Amino acid sequence: MTFDRHDLTIRRYVVTDKTSSLDVFKAEALTDTLGAIESCAIKVVYTDDGVFKHFQIKFYSFKQQEYNEIDYESEVEKICNCISQFDVTSRTSNHYIYFNQSSLKTIDKAFEPLMWHLAMTMQDQWQNFELEDLFQTCRLCLCKLYKKGYCIHPGILKKTFVHEVLLSMRKNKNNPDVRMISLETPVKSMKLEGDLTVADTIEDTEYNNRIEENERKETIEHIFDIINKIIIEEIGERRYKQLVQAHKNRCANGSQRMLIIRIRKILAKRGYDAEWIKGMLRGDL
Repeated sequence: MTFDRHDLTIRRYVVTDKTSSLDVFKAEALTDTLGAIESCAIKVVYTDDGVFKHFQIKFYSFKQQEYNEIDYESEVEKICNCISQFDVTSRTSNHYIYFNQSSLKTIDKAFEPLMWHLAMTMQDQWQNFELEDLFQTCRLCLCKLYKKGYCIHPGILKKTFVHEVLLSMRKNKNNPDVRMISLETPVKSMKLEGDLTVADTIEDTEYNNRIEENERKETIEHIFDIINKIIIEEIGERRYKQLVQAHKNRCANGSQRMLIIRIRKILAKRGYDAEWIKGMLRGDL
């Protein structure tokens, strides 16, 4: 059983006010073909000075429709009502104001392949643990996160599980099974055949870097798609192409430079400013 990160799709939106920006979000969201989703959330974002900045909205959906229990259009309506009624002056720091996700039973079934993968990976590194015990520990972590109201996704589940295992080892630091060994020590793997050593089970950082770079490229493409769509809606495709060509050749005239400034203001007003781009690249949005 394997878990592919692409099995879980994320839709992201930014709403900067309760009027025009909220109307734009509703119109765009309702044109999506999502019939049902696994979870959704609204986060209110403030500046360092405590001034309201925007609302961040996320929708999570699995490719396997059996794991998506929440009606998408109903959630869009609930989110719009929640934002309309929320007092942005009631707080001055980032926090979530709405959250909904599928039942624990469904999420447990959806993430079962990932939990087995995490358990087998951990056992390759620490063979004194039983595979079934590691899997149950990971499942317990999922249940705790769900009960505390966290949005369940691969990243938070892995981080919580690793922390839980390391914490249990720390509590049993005098356990003779936990000891220093050579990198050339042979190990047995549940996933691979052949002679393996401890060195073979160490995470390949170069491979992870390549994966992260590919994810970064995908994010950048997503950013350009969003921004380009807004610009074309504002000035038309013909003027957009002329502006891009002038910018590439560094020969923009006065009116084109003024147009660029106007576009930046439009994007910032709708929440797509430099901070939004940085947040997308960090994976915060």
